[in-house]
Amino acid sequence: MKKLLGSICLTTLATLATSTAYAGGLDRSGQDITLLFESGNVVKFSAAYIDPNITSAAGGISDAGTAYTQFSLGYKQQLNEKLSFAVIYDQPYGAAISYVDGPVGIAGLTALVTSHAVTGLARYQLGNGFALHAGVRAQQVSADVNAFALDVTSDWGFGGVVGVSWEKPEIAARVAITYNSEVSQTFTGSETIPYTTPQSVNLDFQTGIAANTLVFGSIRWVNWNGFNITGGRTYINYTQDVTTYTIGVGRKFSDTLSGAISIGYEAPSGIPSATPLAPTDGYISLGIGGTYTLDSGTKITGGLRYVWLGDQNAAGIPFANNYTIAAGISVLHEF
Repeated sequence: MKKLLGSICLTTLATLATSTAYAGGLDRSGQDITLLFESGNVVKFSAAYIDPNITSAAGGISDAGTAYTQFSLGYKQQLNEKLSFAVIYDQPYGAAISYVDGPVGIAGLTALVTSHAVTGLARYQLGNGFALHAGVRAQQVSADVNAFALDVTSDWGFGGVVGVSWEKPEIAARVAITYNSEVSQTFTGSETIPYTTPQSVNLDFQTGIAANTLVFGSIRWVNWNGFNITGGRTYINYTQDVTTYTIGVGRKFSDTLSGAISIGYEAPSGIPSATPLAPTDGYISLGIGGTYTLDSGTKITGGLRYVWLGDQNAAGIPFANNYTIAAGISVLHEF
C-alpha cells in the first residue's frame, strides 16, 4: 500500500493542477505543497495548457477566453528520518481575458495578470504519524489592462506557510492542513497601488480503501472577500470568500501503471460582476490522469480536465454555457 501511495499521489497532483482554471478570484495553482510528502529525494516539473471558451450570444461575444500555460518546479530532500525540506516554484495567481468583439467599450479589451512565487518549506516528524511543516513564500504579481491603461508590476512580497499532517503508510492514509498567510505588496508603473493577496487554507487527504485502490481529495478556502485593487478606479473588488472541493479515486493497475479520476466543485457566488474581467462564476469539473513509472525511478504523469464554467452576468452582459479544457503533464525523478 505504501508503494501505491507514491504512484497515485502524482496522478492526484496532475488532475488538481488544472482544476483551478478560472477558479474564484485570481486563483490558479492552489498553492500546492504536497511535493513535501513525497518519499526520498525528488525533483519534479509540471506543465499545463488551459484553453477556456467564454462566449455571450446575447452580448455578441464570440470568445473572450485566452489560452495560457501554467508551470511549476519543485525539489524535495530528506535530510534524516525526521527532517526534510522542499523548494517549490509556482504561479499562484493569474487572469487572461481578450474581447475580440462585443459591445462598444468591451470589444478590444484585454487583461493579463501573471505571478511568480517561490516557497521554501521544512517538515519535522513528531512521531506517531504526526508532523509539522512551515516555511516562507515570496511572490511577485504583474497586471496589464489595456482599456484602463493599467500596466503595473509589484515588488516581491513575503508571507508565511504553516501546517500539520498525520500519516499511516500501511493504509496509504494522510491528512494535511496548511495555512497560507496574506502577502502585502505594492504595484508600481502606470499607477502606485498597494494591495494584499488573501490568506488561504488547504486541506488535503487520502486513504486506501481496498487493495490497490485509493480515495483522495482536497478542500481549499481562500479569503477573497475584501480583496480589491483600487487606484485611479476600482479594477477588482471581491465580496465573497471562495471554497473549492475535489474528490477522486486512484487505482494501481500494475507496478508501472496507475490511474485516477476526480471531480471538482466550486459553488457560484450568485453576485453579478461589476466589470467584464470576471465573466464566469463557479464551476464543476471532471478529470482523468495516469502515471507510468520507469525503472530509473522516474514517474511520468498526464492528466486531462473538462471544466463546466458557471454562468455570470458581467457588466450587464450574460455569459452562459462556457467551458475550459485543460491538459497537464508532470515528471518526477527520485534519486
